[in-house]
Amino acid sequence: MMWNYGPMWEAGWGWHWIPMALWWVILLLLAAGLARWVFGWGPGGHRRDRALRFARERYAKGEISKKEFERLKADLAS
Repeated sequence: MMWNYGPMWEAGWGWHWIPMALWWVILLLLAAGLARWVFGWGPGGHRRDRALRFARERYAKGEISKKEFERLKADLAS
C-alpha cells in the first residue's frame, strides 16, 4: 500500500525530534566548553603559562638577560 506519501507531519514524523536535537547540541557545546577549560584550549590558556614558566627558568639559569626576559614576558602578556 502507498499510504506514506504527503508532508512529514502527516506521515507520522511530527516535530518531536526538535527538543532532542536541541538537547544534543547543548550537550555537545557543554562538552566542548569543558574540554577547553580542562585542557587550556583557546586564546592563551595553559600554553602561555608554560611559556612564561620556561622563560623564568631560562632567566634563573642565566641563559637570557633581564632585558630579554622582560621582552618575552611582555610578548606573552599581549
